[in-house]
Amino acid sequence: TYEVIPDRDLVPRFDDVADNYQNIRCNAPLNDFIGCHDFTRALCEIATTCGSANRPVLCTCHQDYGHPKPLAMPGTTVTFEEACPAKDELNGAK
Repeated sequence: TYEVIPDRDLVPRFDDVADNYQNIRCNAPLNDFIGCHDFTRALCEIATTCGSANRPVLCTCHQDYGHPKPLAMPGTTVTFEEACPAKDELNGAK
């Protein structure tokens, strides 16, 4: 078993931690007590910090969690805005 433990995640403080674990940063607001226990936020932190090995990074990493926009994949001309439309565009808002 291997665990990823975001800093300020309260759950590991009350649970057993595996012998193999990695601490990561959490960029949730300080007043968001459960935000650091969010799987997608942790996945975004790992992809942003460690890289994605030329796999696309989730749009939500930038849009919802404030990570930098990912660089374009080699050999493509698609911009972030084209690949990741704003949520209001997806919902039909103008």
